Amino acid sequence: MLTVEAAIYMAMEQQNLRPDYAAGLSLGEYGALIVSKALDPADAFRIIRKRGIYMQEAVPTGGAMAAVLGLDAAAIEAACEQTEGIVSIANYNCPGQIVITGEQAAVEQAGEACKAAGAKRVMPLKVSGPFHSKMLTGAGEQLADEFKNVNFRRIEVPYVTNVTADFVTDETQIQNLLVRQVSSSVRWQQSVERLVEAGADEFVEVGPGHTLTGFMKKINRDVKVFHIEKPEDLEIMLTDKIALVTGAGRGIGKAAAKLLAAHGAYVYVNYNGSEEAARQTVDEIKQNGGKAEALQCNVADFQACADMIAAIIRQSGRLDILVNNAGITRDGLLMKMSEEDYDQVLDINLKGTFHTIRHASRYMLKQKSGKIINMTSVSGVLGNAGQANYSASKAGVIGLTKSAARELASRGICVNAIAPGYVETDMTNGLSEQVKTQMLAQIPMGRAASPEEIANTVLFLASDQSAYITGQVLCVDGGMAM
Repeated sequence: MLTVEAAIYMAMEQQNLRPDYAAGLSLGEYGALIVSKALDPADAFRIIRKRGIYMQEAVPTGGAMAAVLGLDAAAIEAACEQTEGIVSIANYNCPGQIVITGEQAAVEQAGEACKAAGAKRVMPLKVSGPFHSKMLTGAGEQLADEFKNVNFRRIEVPYVTNVTADFVTDETQIQNLLVRQVSSSVRWQQSVERLVEAGADEFVEVGPGHTLTGFMKKINRDVKVFHIEKPEDLEIMLTDKIALVTGAGRGIGKAAAKLLAAHGAYVYVNYNGSEEAARQTVDEIKQNGGKAEALQCNVADFQACADMIAAIIRQSGRLDILVNNAGITRDGLLMKMSEEDYDQVLDINLKGTFHTIRHASRYMLKQKSGKIINMTSVSGVLGNAGQANYSASKAGVIGLTKSAARELASRGICVNAIAPGYVETDMTNGLSEQVKTQMLAQIPMGRAASPEEIANTVLFLASDQSAYITGQVLCVDGGMAM
């Protein structure tokens, strides 16, 4: 596990992703020491091997551990203190989840006391020993001898230790803390709270599984948590990216804004007349630990778009991701369609896309980077009876996408389009049942898409995973346009 963590962190460094702080749970503290530059990876691998051997040898007949759910720490501490034999808290994982450790009989007795005190559940854990208990004091003493051959270096990234749940800034303290850690409680909840107190608001869990991510959601729901299990996961991270999603108050735009924010982007949620819906999108993003703000602009207005983009640049300094999602329908048969209905649809769907690209590309060219994602439609690929205006506008977006891609590719800017089929949104909910039935009959997969399924494609095109893709139209339509 530590090898995987070290490899991923090295990959993060190559992408200039460097943390302000570090912390790790139990064995993970050695990973935090690698991040802090205080411990050479080779020394860490050697030490943890010996650590495991000494811990197992210290209690050859084993012991026991149990997870106590739904009871506060003070009550669990009291239960352990009142129990005969060796039993104590091994892990303060998060509110409502604490692990006790020690002699098997003592752990069982303390578990019963916890149940009597109101614990929702006490779960025996399948472990090979009573880790982080006083029974392992001897293992810690043996480990101290191993540290005589380790040269702890200056701490470059402040890290929080399990033993005290506080920052370690002096490398001479590390050896004693790691020796004590073997037989001391892991104060993970308190460590996270200390990091938040210091200003940490984004956490990255590195390595297999999502255990710490689950703990984080219970410790503090206001912070942002990312998970990197393999180097490829780094390519989907949008940390510090600035994104603008037009028409983001509902439907596909809302789903895209929320997903981009969930992966670290600061999202500007554009709206024209639906301020309440846009505010709701922003609120939901913030409730999930993301960063966003609403920004009013009618994309059909050339100068208003110029002002909106300029405001983003003034505030954020750059624009990395532009998602052109704003769109309307004014359906009707061609023979009966008014000029006003035709023009309105093209003004927002096509000219609005042109306006934002026109103004955003100016800044992206200076950055020599950017992702532009235009929302077209399967109607722009196939055409659709009763949607001459809408189909024309979306076909125009495809042509605009390909032309812009050719013009901007040499400066590191990727321009692509997504062509959704039938998606369950407020816009499609306004269609007649007859039209809905006809559309479903054309879908080989036999169902409509959700906005979140389209948003997944937006995320892919916004991330580094699509760095070599430009000028393409990705049909996310259940097979309609095959």
